[in-house]
Amino acid sequence: MMRSRFGSYHQALVFVTAALVCVAAGAAEPLAVDPIGGWQLVKVSASLLVVVVAIIAVAAGLKRLKSLHAASGSHMKIIDGISVSTRDRIVLLEVDEQRLLVGISPGRIERLHVFERPRAAAFDELVRQAGAPATVAAEAGG
Repeated sequence: MMRSRFGSYHQALVFVTAALVCVAAGAAEPLAVDPIGGWQLVKVSASLLVVVVAIIAVAAGLKRLKSLHAASGSHMKIIDGISVSTRDRIVLLEVDEQRLLVGISPGRIERLHVFERPRAAAFDELVRQAGAPATVAAEAGG
């Protein structure tokens, strides 16, 4: 069974909406002699507004939860990827500040290359161009 990407969020949103509609329907008073009076129209509009605001609030809360979960200490990021055929991909990963190039096939994942950690050579060059003493450049380079 294929599950939607937003399956649990969608189910929660439907549940909250259904609960709010049930509460609003249970709290409704029996119809008076004039079913479409000014006061009833205001009450129905206010109830609809409450339901819409609740749906928006739940959606915003779920979106915030999703973003908090994604940023909570993940040590691996997909930097970029490209499809080389219908079934094969090449992906650039960053794992604990080290970049890996991997090939991904349906039954296999293979490391293609490990990139060396970049030194602060560009920073050293900028320090030299600025005319700073060599000791500062040596200390900054690590």
